[in-house]
Amino acid sequence: MINKITVFECDTCKRQIELEIKDNRPYPSRCAITYKCPGLYKKMGTKNSRSTLFPPIVYGVQDYIQRGTVITKIAPEEPNPLVPLLSGNRQLVLAATSKYIEFNGSVNDAWAKENTLRSDVDPKIFLYDPDTDNALLLDHPKHPMQNHVIRLELYELDVETTAFSEFYFLEKENASQVYGPDDSTNHEILRFSSTDNIVITVNGVEIPRYSGSPQDVYFKIRADDNNIPENAIKFIPSFSESSNAVKIYVYKTPTFTNQSKIKTLVFKGLPDNDVNRSVSSWGDMSRVEINFQESLAGVVDRFLFTCVNFEVLPDTQPLLLNYRYIVKAIKAVRDNGSVVDLDPQDIHLLFGQPPFSFTDKVKDLTLSMDAVMNLSNGIILQYFQDESGNDALYVYKNDLAHLIDDINILEKVDDILLNNVAAAQVNQADTLISSKYIIGYV
Repeated sequence: MINKITVFECDTCKRQIELEIKDNRPYPSRCAITYKCPGLYKKMGTKNSRSTLFPPIVYGVQDYIQRGTVITKIAPEEPNPLVPLLSGNRQLVLAATSKYIEFNGSVNDAWAKENTLRSDVDPKIFLYDPDTDNALLLDHPKHPMQNHVIRLELYELDVETTAFSEFYFLEKENASQVYGPDDSTNHEILRFSSTDNIVITVNGVEIPRYSGSPQDVYFKIRADDNNIPENAIKFIPSFSESSNAVKIYVYKTPTFTNQSKIKTLVFKGLPDNDVNRSVSSWGDMSRVEINFQESLAGVVDRFLFTCVNFEVLPDTQPLLLNYRYIVKAIKAVRDNGSVVDLDPQDIHLLFGQPPFSFTDKVKDLTLSMDAVMNLSNGIILQYFQDESGNDALYVYKNDLAHLIDDINILEKVDDILLNNVAAAQVNQADTLISSKYIIGYV
């Protein structure tokens, strides 16, 4: 005799469960779906087969567990706010490396050659001179002059570029593979190619893909192991939790083929007495040193270049509000006018906090251009206005580079030439952020 599947609903938590009940056994009465739920079951109907193996997960409630079982509490995730990458009102500051290194690794040109005379015979990418705006200052700080330019090429992302597929699976303990129709209401069939990007979270925690060496937890696809079927994902090790919510995101790497979607921001060296320095957190600096732990070159000094009012090349359309962008390339203009690509590894975007006085620098966080241009990270710049009508490029805080050592100041601009406009203002918004590293006694 075939046992019917009976559907019960709890009168308190309103969740349903499907149970196989024999005719000679009494119906269960108390809720065994939600932890510590005092509700009672109500029969909703019968069916010939199950639609789910166990009740769907409902966020905000704890599933029923057997008496004596200890619930493992998961620490809440840290907030991941959007951070504006501004050094001042509509200003961006780029800290560039001291050497130009071609992508094949050979050192080609000096980034900043210590020379007080410009050379037209052997043009370097950048020569720097002491700024002589203040005749009373004997030891003039060295920095790029106004005609020294860096170009940051952004590619505008459209809907097709950012399209992705999402799949949702509910797996029990000891499960090790997912494939076929998922457990969403649409029962989407899991499909992907070996060239697709795949992001997977299990119970809200992202797990990495196999990278050639075993890790504590990771997943594989057929491209990593011929023993895995097509369009299947294998988890190593198998699941140890009794209930596992698996989310799979599949998307393609964007291509940069449409030239009309390239927006080129222009960064320049500013003279010491430039008015734009007085309204920027980094306006009083010309040269800094960033000790980025992921840099292969170690500690390298960097010169500061400023983009004012999101300036773009004359033949480039301005940035569009509410659009998203990805960095396509970073280029420098030689003294002879030729344009060369720069290695993004030691180039960082610096920023500050409102009201952007000289004391509002963020010294322990940057946006690493190397990470931004690594497409597997998926770091996207978002351009929109805040509630006050101020527009800026934004990224999530988790996308920022957290520095162990604060940015070190090497060259300051003469204070006599600058009037710090925002010095008397106070940051009214609770927007302060800082690095995850805390330096102190061990």
